[in-house]
Amino acid sequence: MQAKEIKKQLRLLIEEASVIGPGLTKRLEEINRWVKDVKPGSLTAKRFVILFLQQMLQDAEAWLRLKSLPSEEEQQSALTVLNPTLK
Repeated sequence: MQAKEIKKQLRLLIEEASVIGPGLTKRLEEINRWVKDVKPGSLTAKRFVILFLQQMLQDAEAWLRLKSLPSEEEQQSALTVLNPTLK
């Protein structure tokens, strides 16, 4: 995933999180404040930062999918079958 894609995905997750989880929205907005001012080339050159952002986006997306399930039982069921690396 390239820097431009990460920035776009981050903005999409912020919009989605605003409906489901205000706490996550705040955290994502804090990261976005830093990322939006960094040039894509500079961001891409920082391999560990890109890896962190990719992992953070993956985690946020998994959390939003989990929280969007209608009942607590469905959320718990989905959590038990989740890939161990995503738990």
